[in-house]
Amino acid sequence: MITALTADTGADLIRLRRWALTTLRAGATVTPDRADAAVATIPLSSWTMFFILERCASPLLASLVRSGRLSGFPDGITRLVKAEAASETRNVLRAERDARWIGVLAESGGAKPIALKGVLAALAGASPPLHLFDIDILLCDSDSTVLSTALATANFIAAPQNEPHHVYWRPPVGRMPVELHRTINADGSSVDSGLFWRAVPIPEAPGLYRLAYSDQMLHLLHHSLVHHSDRHIRIRDLLLIEWLAARMSTDERREVDRTLAASSHGKAFQTLLRFATSDDVMDDPYEHEAILFFAATLLERDWHFWTGGPAPAWHRAAAIAAGRTSIAGLTRPGSRHSISVGRVVRTFHYLASATVCSPVLLIARREVRRRLSAPPSSM
Repeated sequence: MITALTADTGADLIRLRRWALTTLRAGATVTPDRADAAVATIPLSSWTMFFILERCASPLLASLVRSGRLSGFPDGITRLVKAEAASETRNVLRAERDARWIGVLAESGGAKPIALKGVLAALAGASPPLHLFDIDILLCDSDSTVLSTALATANFIAAPQNEPHHVYWRPPVGRMPVELHRTINADGSSVDSGLFWRAVPIPEAPGLYRLAYSDQMLHLLHHSLVHHSDRHIRIRDLLLIEWLAARMSTDERREVDRTLAASSHGKAFQTLLRFATSDDVMDDPYEHEAILFFAATLLERDWHFWTGGPAPAWHRAAAIAAGRTSIAGLTRPGSRHSISVGRVVRTFHYLASATVCSPVLLIARREVRRRLSAPPSSM
């Protein structure tokens, strides 16, 4: 099952991740010709998958242009980087437009929506743009009906199956998807009411609010490490955390530090925050799990290609192998889940996947590491 192509592609993805992290940290202060030359030989298919997985084309393009390094790449790679960056920028502009529209709707209906995660960066004009897929909005229960009604009137369609903490609204053509959150806790439990009281208006977007920066940072750290244990720490996650940290005051940083010191996840959160905000090039503490999740993506693709049927839960198995979650964590119901046949089926699917796939992923990681450590001429 672990083909040479799978291991080679996994190694290419890690080489690209290492190069991108160095490029984004160093910016125009270094000109690593040798590193650029090495990744310039990586196939376009691996570059394409890298951008799908890491979602950082716009910042990379900006860094390469600023340092005068883009011209050193083959035309195919240059065109791909520019195309991916343009796609990211288009989505950010759509999200900014639609979020402002939501602000107008909310203001007319007396609601106070809070912009979360990437849409906050979009509204603040983060430059270069930071990738996003949808618009995340947090609402208190009394305001939910206002925006739900407005979205339905505008031909958005609420998904029939949703996670406990939000409702996904599928957009009409030309709009961005919207997720209306009743809470930022993935299990559906209520947030501290102080979160809403500490929210402040966004000057650039009348009718919209943001969390206090300390609350927003804690949410980003939790979202990256705990909520989404089914994926690796993406470069886009790091860039968003870095962007927010740069906007925080000294007092806000101290408040985050105090909260992390008392948190059961505090040490892990501090590691993520330190890595995301470091100006220095340092070893990637998340590379070991990135290899597993990259392998899961490749194996899921190969499985579907060869069988045509539903794949095992490779990314859930990767989370187990990476130590990001446990069997209990995979199968524990959220506070708003009811026991159902569908849930029982998913539980057995996760258990079977973790049992069968985790050893396969560990073998894949070993093969990727072997390729990364071997001299290029020996492979």
